[in-house]
Formats: sequence, C-alpha cells, structure tokens
Amino acid sequence: MFRRSVALVVSLLVIAFATPMKAQPITYQGMLKEAGIPATGAYDFQFLLFTAASGGSQVGATLTVNDHNVQFGLFSVELNFGNVWDGSERYLEIRVRAGASTGAYTTLSPRVKMNPTPYAIWASKANPTGSAGGDLSGTYPNPAVARLQGRAVSTTVPTTGQVLKWTGSAWASGTDDTGSGFWQQSGSNIYYTAGNVGIGTNTPASPLHVLTSTAITAMTVHNTADGIAFGVYGVSNSASGIGVFGYANASSGETYGVWGRSASTDGRGVFGWAAATSGTTLGVYGRVSSPDGYAGYFEGRGYFSGDVRVNGTARVKVLEIVGADLAEKFPVSEQNIQPGMVIWRSPPTTPVNSASAEPLTASAWQAWLQARTDSTRA
Repeated sequence: MFRRSVALVVSLLVIAFATPMKAQPITYQGMLKEAGIPATGAYDFQFLLFTAASGGSQVGATLTVNDHNVQFGLFSVELNFGNVWDGSERYLEIRVRAGASTGAYTTLSPRVKMNPTPYAIWASKANPTGSAGGDLSGTYPNPAVARLQGRAVSTTVPTTGQVLKWTGSAWASGTDDTGSGFWQQSGSNIYYTAGNVGIGTNTPASPLHVLTSTAITAMTVHNTADGIAFGVYGVSNSASGIGVFGYANASSGETYGVWGRSASTDGRGVFGWAAATSGTTLGVYGRVSSPDGYAGYFEGRGYFSGDVRVNGTARVKVLEIVGADLAEKFPVSEQNIQPGMVIWRSPPTTPVNSASAEPLTASAWQAWLQARTDSTRA
C-alpha cells in the first residue's frame, strides 16, 4: 500500500509570460513510501487540482505521469494545470500505482494545499478587479485618483511646468513658485516686485506688512555685527518723505511711536540726521496735538551744539547760556514770567546772579543795548 510521507512544493520553473493569467508550470517534489518503506522504481502518477481540501470542484486538467522514476522515496515532477492561479485556494490530489500495473490508482490523502509558491507568481502579476475605493474612483483595472489624503483632486489637466498645489478646497495644477512664480532669483538673492507682501494679513497695505494680534513684537531686526551697524535704517528720497515713521494709535496707556535704546557708553538711543546742505531740514521732528502734550520730552540734561530756537512758550527752571556774553545761570520761575516780557541781566556794575523780569518799551530796550555796547567798547 502506498503512503505519502512528505509532499512539498519547493520551487518554480523560470517562466516568461505576457499576461497575468498565462499558464504557469510548477515543480512538485515529494516522498513516496510503500508499506512504510521508501519506494524505489517506476511508478505512474495522476495529479488533480481542486478548490477545497475535500470535495469541491476540480480545476484544470488531470495530469498523468507514467513510469516516473522514484529513488529512495524521492520524486520530482513538473506540473502545468493551465490558467488556474487566480488567487483562489487550490488543493493538489495525488494518485499513484506501480509502473508495470494497469489497475486502479491509489489516492493519497489528504490533499496538499498549494501555497505559497504558485501564488507568488499571481501576486506579482495579478490585477485587482471591481470598484476602486479610498482615494481612488472608478473601477479596476483603470481607476482614477480622485483624492489625496481625503482631499479632492481637480480634474483639470496640468500644462508644462505646473505643479500640484492646494487651493484651500482642492488639489489643482498651478505655477511653480520658483523662478517664474512669485519669488524670482538673481544670483544668490530672491526678490518680488509684483505686489505687496503680507505676514499675518492677506490684505497688505505696504510692500511689507506685518500684522499680529498677540502680545509679541511684530518684527525683530537684529544686527550682531561690530562697528557701525544699524538695527533699522530708513531712507526716503522724497522732498516731503519720512525715513522712519512710528505711530502708536492706542487711546490710552504708555505707548511709543518710536522707541530707541542703546546700551553703549557712547551710544545713541535715537539718532536723526538731516544731511541736506540747504533748506529747512529737521534731524528729528516731534509734533503733538494735545494741549497738554509734549512734542519732545527729555528726562535729564539736554545738549545742543548749535542754535536753539523756540517758536512758542518755553518753560525752564534753570537756563544756562554757554559761549555768549552773559554766561551765568538764571533761576527763573513761572510766577514772574509773562507773555511779552524779556529776560535781561542787570548792568555789570551790580554784580548779582539773579535776573529781573519787567515789561520794557522798545526805546528803553534800545537804550540799554546802546549803553551796553558803549561800555563794551570803552
């Protein structure tokens, strides 16, 4: 009585085929024992393929191999059942008889499940069928990409040089932002001249508009170079332009239109320079609309190396004039200063360090100046 001790699918023949369902031969190796002893000699074999381990339907043809040589129980045969490897389960049934016999075959049990080697062929070549799912639409074998990560893809066909870009509602073809897009390149620099650039806003009102609603600095410019370096440098070539303009529009609180700070012992917190050699220019200009406000406010000493001109009321506690004929300190108070008054020093014959304030007529003032001039010449 025949017994199948070992039956293994060990390899595939090298196959070249044009379509996924072309016939695929396999090599089957097994061990045959007769009465418990490894068989040796010629034997007839039949190989059948079924859809189930028992019962089921036969697929493909019945393959007969006659007078096949078996040595010490081992045998190897090449089998080709045709186009049967479609991904479904397959089970091999083997029948055997002595080679010199013409009687019935003995069926070996159980059937051998054919995996995974034959299906490796199918897996590398098989096309899926039916309706596509996920981000695909349509049916196999030719579905279409309808979405990326669940987001719709436009059906518009792209043109040369375009790339896939997210529009906010769909993936669509668009112009690449490099080169011919928004930013252009010049050597190692990039630039943009088509409009305004907004950071934090989609409606920029200037070439660079930075907007933030959080309690942080809207923009930081940091220069770490040694020597003469600028954190912010503003230039205006307009006849009525402003190099740097600061505007604090809050209606309350301690705000600053422009705030400058320097940690250097020779530094300038804010530096204004009107470089024109003619015209009424202003290095630093301050303006105030409130009757209680100050166009310029200084905590500490103020130093001016040139003329000081006041067009309005000037209020001081101590006024020191250096480099003029009168070089003393004049303590004054608001109580004895009235509009229309002038401050003058008593004649040198009365050596005092205080000033008196009294209304003078034009003729009296002229007489005093004449007397002062005469005494100086003498």
